[in-house]
Amino acid sequence: MEKAIHITDANDLRHFNKKFTRIYFGNEFCERLIPVIPEVKKIIDFCVENKLNFTFITPYVTNKGIGGLKKIFDFLLKQKMNEYFEIVFNDYGVFNILKDSGFKLVLGRLLTKQKRGPRIVTLKNKIPEEAYKHFKDAPASSKSMQNFLLGNNIKRIELDNLVQGINLKLDKRLKASLYYPYIYTTTTRSCLIANINKREPNVYLCKKECGNLVFELSSRNMPRKILIKGNTQFIFNDRIPEGLENMGVNRLVYQPKIPL
Repeated sequence: MEKAIHITDANDLRHFNKKFTRIYFGNEFCERLIPVIPEVKKIIDFCVENKLNFTFITPYVTNKGIGGLKKIFDFLLKQKMNEYFEIVFNDYGVFNILKDSGFKLVLGRLLTKQKRGPRIVTLKNKIPEEAYKHFKDAPASSKSMQNFLLGNNIKRIELDNLVQGINLKLDKRLKASLYYPYIYTTTTRSCLIANINKREPNVYLCKKECGNLVFELSSRNMPRKILIKGNTQFIFNDRIPEGLENMGVNRLVYQPKIPL
């Protein structure tokens, strides 16, 4: 099982240790947090120095965000990356830009469309077993989705460590990565944390307050706390399920902090 660490800031390299053979770098949820080229270069230099594989993560974007990503892609094309370098896309517009680029592409976890709701576990023993299994699955199990992926030379997908467990049926040519311990549940372009320290917050005036703020929501009807950071909600699950290799999962992606 390959072990990777996902960081969103060069300072997070302090969490790196020798058990990891790959670094994931980048943001999945907000185009305002797309790293600048000097930050990307710093991580690449660290990977080269330590003989590590590198995965660059991209978010869903507007036209403005695509412009920023294109500059990074141009920079990455000039780097002497090894064959294990990857780009994770979470936006089909980004995929359209990259599909003929020669980059090794990975379907991001925003596009794998797992059933991530924290209340799903409350349905166990209340609905038929086959129905409950449905909530462990993902569209990537479908033949049509697998044909799309393989037809576009996409051979890896990204997954969340669902609280209800995972029951995936992948073509043997496809592999999967499992993120833990933070499960992304939902995200939005309207960030209520942006400019939150002002008397009249403006969600469009972002000063990246999400870097320092995490909100916890709890309810008697919610089996897990909801963690809100920036424009995205997460839940925590650090229990790694058994039998992952049988489902095509051959990589674990550790997140030392909520990935924003």
